[in-house]
Amino acid sequence: GYALPNLSSILESNIEGEGVIIWNWGVHCNGDPRRCLRNNIKRAILPYVTGHQTHPWKVIFREHEPQHFPPKGGNFAEEYRDTNSCRHLDEDAKEETATPLDNSRNEIVTELLLEYNVTMPIIPLFRDMEPLWQLHHPPDCTHYCYSPWRFDLIWDGLLKALQIM
Repeated sequence: GYALPNLSSILESNIEGEGVIIWNWGVHCNGDPRRCLRNNIKRAILPYVTGHQTHPWKVIFREHEPQHFPPKGGNFAEEYRDTNSCRHLDEDAKEETATPLDNSRNEIVTELLLEYNVTMPIIPLFRDMEPLWQLHHPPDCTHYCYSPWRFDLIWDGLLKALQIM
């Protein structure tokens, strides 16, 4: 019922006429992430924040959480679909030799929002969740098992975003 084609009617029929949309997109944008993200922004976000179709809804971008697959950068690759262990940062590695997880998709969203002249708060959580590789249940190194700390990050980010809107 919350598919994108139905979102407009849901927003318009809301009794109070306003609310918050937390937009989270990008973790599954493999291949050509810039194209994938651009298409989603045009289809799912721009109609609600620009032009005559704007709604009194507040839109917030929540960064996608890091993936912890074995290849450099941690992003999903088909050959690691059935991996038995998720990657963790080597805490003993010197900073200049450690390979950080790939946050480029969140960075692309920020660039595209600037390109479209869209200002919205961002809930940053990617970097804070980098060390939490153990919260995955291998072979799934994308989704996380429940952790109250993970949700504390999201709720704290939401509260801060709403305070600046």
